[in-house]
Amino acid sequence: MEKLIGVLLFPIIALNAIGGVVGGIWLLIDGHWQIPVSGLALLFLGPIVLGIAMLPNMLLVGLSVTLMERVFILGFLVAMVSCAYIYVLMAAWEYGAFYYVALHYEGGSEIPYVLSAYAIATGVWQYMASKEQGSGGSEIATLALCVSAFFMLVMWLVKPEIVFSTAIAIVAAPFVLGWVVQCSVAFGARSATGGL
Repeated sequence: MEKLIGVLLFPIIALNAIGGVVGGIWLLIDGHWQIPVSGLALLFLGPIVLGIAMLPNMLLVGLSVTLMERVFILGFLVAMVSCAYIYVLMAAWEYGAFYYVALHYEGGSEIPYVLSAYAIATGVWQYMASKEQGSGGSEIATLALCVSAFFMLVMWLVKPEIVFSTAIAIVAAPFVLGWVVQCSVAFGARSATGGL
């Protein structure tokens, strides 16, 4: 089973390792500097922007912790909303990254554009998740983002005219699955400790 998972995740691992660098250098060589420069700027500014965007979620987390101490199920429902907020933010960032790159597509090979879009969509979130060592939730969410961005990349290459109009369900599926898994793991952990 582990080998099968490794084979299935290989394209994502390869994209995470070299996709952004290859796409950025390719665009620079072709004289299209705007996307690689924007991508680098977002890599540095993205955690600040996303940190501000996640501030309302801190209120939800605090509220869920307080409620869980009193009425677990109510606190857990607030935690589910908090988790969904992060997934929606990730989906919006991914969509924005691919949309931004699509706006700057100038013809020719689409490969450096989709590689750059993937890197912009996932790079900041992967960086932020790496700072939360041991947080299973951020690892699940980041994997969902990478799978979703991979789906978006493949759809762009296979049928670009549907990427931003009818592909929302396909792109959203990994986020919904990640949210369900994350909430189930949290609920199961609480149940195992007898905290219900």
